[in-house]
Amino acid sequence: MAHILISLDFTAHAKDTFLHGLKLATALNLDVKAIHVLHGPAENPGFYSDYIKEGTPKPLDEIAEIMYVDLVQSITDEKPEYKNVLDNVDFKVIEGVPTTRLLEIIEDSMPEYVVMGSHGRSGMRKLLVGSTTEKIVSKSPVPVLVIKPERIEDEES
Repeated sequence: MAHILISLDFTAHAKDTFLHGLKLATALNLDVKAIHVLHGPAENPGFYSDYIKEGTPKPLDEIAEIMYVDLVQSITDEKPEYKNVLDNVDFKVIEGVPTTRLLEIIEDSMPEYVVMGSHGRSGMRKLLVGSTTEKIVSKSPVPVLVIKPERIEDEES
């Protein structure tokens, strides 16, 4: 089945990435598969913390599902024209090293395109943290559309 694979990391930039993927899928009449990769507990980004409430611990995969539902609702509220597409997205949460797991999914499902966000890291931070997106772009057997974060006006001047 012809589809687009959208990698969601649930950072502030995830909504833009998802919207670009939805636009592309709609224009090309492709199905949408979205995926979120849970890292090891020591590497979990702080953005999960907003969804973890004291006294009610939940597994991270359940938190990721809640975050996905919130993201879909936010997009539906702002862009109701995507409701039908969003209702049919095949969303999955998987565990592992993001680069490794994403490449496995890409090679197994062979989407028409992969859509990913970029954090715009450079210099020492990029060297220390690495770039999942950069690794996927260089190793993917299919085209990868990279969505860069919008620049804040202060950064441009």
